Formats: sequence, structure tokens, C-alpha cells
Amino acid sequence: MAFMYRVSDLFLLNFLWIVTSIPIITIGASTTALYTVVLKMHRNEESYIGRCYFKAFKDNFRQGTLLWFIALLVGGLLYLDMYITSTVDIQGKEYLSIIFLIAAILYLLIVVWIFPVLARFDAPIRRLIRIAVYLSLRHIGYTLLIVAVICIPVILILSWLYLLPAFLIISVSGSSYLSAYFFRKIYERYTPSEEQKSGQ
Repeated sequence: MAFMYRVSDLFLLNFLWIVTSIPIITIGASTTALYTVVLKMHRNEESYIGRCYFKAFKDNFRQGTLLWFIALLVGGLLYLDMYITSTVDIQGKEYLSIIFLIAAILYLLIVVWIFPVLARFDAPIRRLIRIAVYLSLRHIGYTLLIVAVICIPVILILSWLYLLPAFLIISVSGSSYLSAYFFRKIYERYTPSEEQKSGQ
């Protein structure tokens, strides 16, 4: 029964995340709210899933949206640089391609931490980014596991579109719940008391 309750909570979370992400610009706030809830689920501190989710969504809307715009801007610039490098015949093209590829990998490693960090810490934008950069590189092994947990379902769905219903049902919340296990283990090293982020 406990397992079924947990699965039903993840179904609800997945639905809430999709609905609140439809405007696209709100993906940062909805992802932060999602991680706020799954981190609490790992600590058995969640109560009403919907109420907890929407409170976190509201509390983190400004910072989550700003971080999302920053991530989109940096990602867009990296994609543009890689596209230009691959299509234009310039001197040192191979070296530039390698540099941009490394930058893209670092970008991915850091981005997977941004919203879980916002879900856990109450700090200004610059400090949140510094925390995400530090934790992603300091715990590179865990970071690679988290990237795999998050990206594998996406790759499977893109490869076999008949798996799309899984995305609509549980894949986002499920991968977030699994990755939150690793986030929590790392957070415990820096905040052993597991105190909640103020106001949540």
C-alpha cells in the first residue's frame, strides 16, 4: 500500500509538472516545485502533494523563471556557436568544436543541479549558480548518475514514440524522484540536520 501511495503521488506530481510547464516560461518554477516535493518525499515530510507543490511553485516563481531564462540563453548561445563552427569553414575548426563540446557537457552537468539547488537553498541567484557549479564538479560521479537518470527516459521516448504515454504518466516525476535520492545524499554532507528551506 505504501508503494502504491508513492506511485500515485508521482502520477499526480507528473501531471502537475506538465500542466504548470505548458506556458514554457514557467518550466523553471515548476521544476523547482517538483524537486521541492520529491526531496520532502525522501525525508517523509510531504503532506498534501498538490498544496506543497503549488506553494513551492509560488515561492520560487521569480528565481526559478530567471534561472530558466539564464539556462535557455546560455544553452542557445552554445548551440549557435556549435552550429556555426560545424557549418563554416574556418581555421582551427576542429579545436573550436572540441572546446564547444566540452563547454556543452559542463553546461549540462551544471544545469541538472540548478533547480534542485533552488529547491533546497534560499540564496541569491549568483550564489545559487555558484553552489550548482561547485556541487556538480565536486561530486562529478553523482552528477553523472543524475544525468543518466534524467536523460535515459528522454532518449528512450525520443527513440520510441510509443513510450510517450510514460512521459505523460510518470517519467518526469519518476526520474526526479530517483535523482533526488542522490541530491539528498550530497545535501546531507553540507546540511546534516536536513532543515527545510525557510518558508517551505
